Amino acid sequence: MDDATTGYLFFLLIGALLVLAVGRLLARSGRTVLHEVFPERDAARSVSRLIAVLFHLVTLGLLALIAIWDPSADDPTQALLAKFGVLLLALGLTYGITLVVLSRVQTRRRDQLLAEHLTAQTEAALELEEERAHAEGGARTPDGSVVRPVAEARPVVDPAAPAPRTPRSAPSPGHRTLPPDLAPPT
Repeated sequence: MDDATTGYLFFLLIGALLVLAVGRLLARSGRTVLHEVFPERDAARSVSRLIAVLFHLVTLGLLALIAIWDPSADDPTQALLAKFGVLLLALGLTYGITLVVLSRVQTRRRDQLLAEHLTAQTEAALELEEERAHAEGGARTPDGSVVRPVAEARPVVDPAAPAPRTPRSAPSPGHRTLPPDLAPPT
């Protein structure tokens, strides 16, 4: 074997080991995230495997392309280091993209669960209001509002309005009142 073939094989072996190690880490970490997204364990495993296979295919393809790339370096060691540098950058980029995809899946699932939870709470509150109105003799109109009987209608009080004044009692005849600033201290 000549030096070029040995260099290709060495690069491919080390690169494949790096790809497998990073892929294994991604699969393990991704499975944890996906268990939160998919409550069924089998579904989480299946999606994790699909993502891991996609990651491995893309990065192994990049590895093969980088292996045949010939950087213009005078020293074979510099060329090999340049290839490893590009490989590590490609691995980091694909790993980051995969994490972004997992994060988006997780966020969408959380949003969906939150929407379902809020819908269930709203429906429960409407049912409770309807039961309360029915118990009080009220009814629900087609648009969803509750109509209460007239006898139970309560006056609407504006909280920003000033409180009503109570009338003062009139002074008894023959009794003079002084303005507050002239009144003797009590």
